Amino acid sequence: MTELRGTVTVIRQGTRDVLDQRHRLSKTLKEHIVNNDPFPERELERVLRGIQRELMTWMETAGPGSTVDVDLLPPVAKISFQREKTYDSAAAAPPPPL
Repeated sequence: MTELRGTVTVIRQGTRDVLDQRHRLSKTLKEHIVNNDPFPERELERVLRGIQRELMTWMETAGPGSTVDVDLLPPVAKISFQREKTYDSAAAAPPPPL
């Protein structure tokens, strides 16, 4: 009978530990999402997918010895909006371990 009472205490403490770890993980994940700017990553992914599509199209018609002339420098980009936020190394740091 004493062993059963001890089991309930162990289960309750385990549940508290799991909920506490979940809370800390949620907080760390939220901070990471808030501090991480997803727009450059999305833009890079979009550009890489476009390059992949164009490469697949080219590979359908190109022969084994085909070449492509590539400019060494890209054209000057037209920027309509300049970010005012400067780089912050603390924001780019990974979240602390659990």
